[in-house]
Amino acid sequence: MDKANKIPEFRKWLSAVKSIDEEIRENLKDFERIANRNHENNCRINPAQRTLVSW
Repeated sequence: MDKANKIPEFRKWLSAVKSIDEEIRENLKDFERIANRNHENNCRINPAQRTLVSW
């Protein structure tokens, strides 16, 4: 395969990689948003409502 034929294949591959990267970044943003929300909610719990496990 000559160089002229490889360039379109490379661009197609690069486009697919960029698409996957964008999807992963969006998933990470969603995860961080959910984790932060859960952390904030857990920090607001009244300490008197927390139960300690004693072994």
